[in-house]
Amino acid sequence: MDKKTTLGLIRDSQQILSTFYGDLAQPSVKKVGIALETTVEFCTSILLPVKYQSEKWKLNFQKKLNDYKDNLEKISEEKIIEVNPQIGAPILEKLSYITNEEISIMFINLLTKASSIDTVNIAHPSFVQIIERLSVDEAKILNNLDNKDFIPYVNFRLKQNNLKGYIEILGKGTLLQFENDLLFPQNINTYIDNLISTGILSDKDGTYKVDEQIYVPLLEKYDYEGMKSKFQSKFTEFKELQISKSYFEITSFGKSFLIACSQK
Repeated sequence: MDKKTTLGLIRDSQQILSTFYGDLAQPSVKKVGIALETTVEFCTSILLPVKYQSEKWKLNFQKKLNDYKDNLEKISEEKIIEVNPQIGAPILEKLSYITNEEISIMFINLLTKASSIDTVNIAHPSFVQIIERLSVDEAKILNNLDNKDFIPYVNFRLKQNNLKGYIEILGKGTLLQFENDLLFPQNINTYIDNLISTGILSDKDGTYKVDEQIYVPLLEKYDYEGMKSKFQSKFTEFKELQISKSYFEITSFGKSFLIACSQK
């Protein structure tokens, strides 16, 4: 393939789409072409060898394109706009090699939001970098945070007799690792720390929700009464099992991110 032909391939979204779709006249395929026309020009590094990629690569990338195409079918053609390459180019790059479903869906949903005149305002470029920083488990957690404003947590601390200090036996315990099918539930605190560092969550340590019923499921799951009885009856060096309650708040930025990367 000579340089002229190569550049033509890259700069013509219709030619690229023809690699994956036989009939470019399909309304849904046409929408993909309209939305990605400019973005394709900035994707030479990933789309240059599109005709020479392995079948496995093509099938993986085509599945992502199909998912994106299906999303665009729900948007009328007059509302389809060209995606800002600042968002579109890095997303296409990631979709060319990512195989995990949870992460892919977030990228595709963000790309969809950037493709409509009605939702382009919520597709912030920084969201691309945030998705890049997420593990599979963190993506699962976020996908289940729809319609939530906060995540309650509890701390259990053993107060020692005649000493001012205490021993923490449960730090910021939530229900997240029980509510989500995580690959590594033991890493839940690391996941939460990362979500805080991205600005999606905020730790409201020192404050708590007045409604005590919010914390009942946590006390039951972590067996507060059973644990208290155990330490009071078997370990005389401890005075009491103290409990403190607080919550992680989903920030305004975090809510915007969840909306932009969800199916809504």
